[in-house]
Amino acid sequence: MAEYIDLASITKRLKDVVEKSGLTSREFATRAGLSPATLSLNLNEKQQINVPTINKIIEHFSDLITPEELVFGTSDSRPAAGNLFDQGQANQDDLRAILQAQAEEIARLKAELKGRKEKGIAHITVFYDDNSFATFTTEGE
Repeated sequence: MAEYIDLASITKRLKDVVEKSGLTSREFATRAGLSPATLSLNLNEKQQINVPTINKIIEHFSDLITPEELVFGTSDSRPAAGNLFDQGQANQDDLRAILQAQAEEIARLKAELKGRKEKGIAHITVFYDDNSFATFTTEGE
């Protein structure tokens, strides 16, 4: 399965944003409405960054990075207000096409997962110290 969102790359870009801000990581976290511990775990790659964290960073530091730059690493035609839809109709259509394709892929994967049979335990075999064993099966089999 293809990786559409590269969380490790987002973490690297987050490190750059913290550095560009001129703030300590504690000050940066506080201004973004994040726990300093959470930001530290993200920056040190001990915990993967999540959507609420990304949203808070973009909301509070839109002057340093756009959503597109943070998530995808692109900086083409940076919008003044940090809104991707201020970039013109052509870019809006491109973005809609990308998002539509990703939504369709997500729907396909969900349908595939839904169709899979849940695993169950068919039997358990226990081996004893005297080299004997016993096999137990679930009821009804």
